Amino acid sequence: MCGLSTDEKTPVALIGATLIDGTGRPALRDSTITFDGNRIKKVGTRDEIKVPEKATVIDLTGKTITPGFIDSHYHHFIYSTSPRFIDLSETKSLQEALNI
Repeated sequence: MCGLSTDEKTPVALIGATLIDGTGRPALRDSTITFDGNRIKKVGTRDEIKVPEKATVIDLTGKTITPGFIDSHYHHFIYSTSPRFIDLSETKSLQEALNI
């Protein structure tokens, strides 16, 4: 729940969103996701999951929830070692770079 800060003792429920869980299963419409602290506790449809008493309820009807996407595949040194790229590290201006 990036960006959501709550008291860890207060349960949180996200309701109404379409959930794409990243497993290849069909999207789950009108979902409910409950959290215990910073952990997901239950996932299902709004009819299947009971929202805990005193929960902070966030209505996401019309929204979509997906897993966090992280691209950790990166070639850090490719630009300095490949002959396909021009070394512009010594240029002092855009015009100088364009003249190379």
